[in-house]
Amino acid sequence: MSKLNEGIYEQVINKEIDKELQQAQEEYYINEQTMDDEEASKILADYLADIVRKGLNTIKEQVKSTKDKSDKDKDKTAQSLRQQVATANSI
Repeated sequence: MSKLNEGIYEQVINKEIDKELQQAQEEYYINEQTMDDEEASKILADYLADIVRKGLNTIKEQVKSTKDKSDKDKDKTAQSLRQQVATANSI
């Protein structure tokens, strides 16, 4: 059984979603449509923004969890911010 909940999805089909859709094809009707040229840039920009946001949040959580509890919150915040900016710059 697929991990996807029943419903209508409007999102970019990435490898993970594609795998779920392949598994769900026997259970559900799946209709894929191509993106309209006019809306493609917005859809892709929103998709990338979501992925980048999740990645930056992951960095923030990793910094919080790896630092000793004796460290100051200000140091954690500064390190987290530096790593997030470095990641964003490398993209």
